[in-house]
Amino acid sequence: MGAWRGVIEEYRAYLPVSASTPVVSLGEGNTPLVRAARLAEAIAPRLDLYLKFEGANPTGSFKEPRRRRPPTGAGPGSRSSY
Repeated sequence: MGAWRGVIEEYRAYLPVSASTPVVSLGEGNTPLVRAARLAEAIAPRLDLYLKFEGANPTGSFKEPRRRRPPTGAGPGSRSSY
């Protein structure tokens, strides 16, 4: 397994982008899951609960996944669902 390439490159085959689509990335994505044992115990005993730690993104922002997509592939004639 190599270094993380960023979410667009990692999932390119599943996204509406082509090989010629310019990618804007800070290496975001691949954020860790953190076990939340005390929260799980409060919700339901024996629940195995994990939370995604979005603060581990390169800038520390939880907003990166939503802010990154529109510039990738944006340009004349491009269409976006955002």
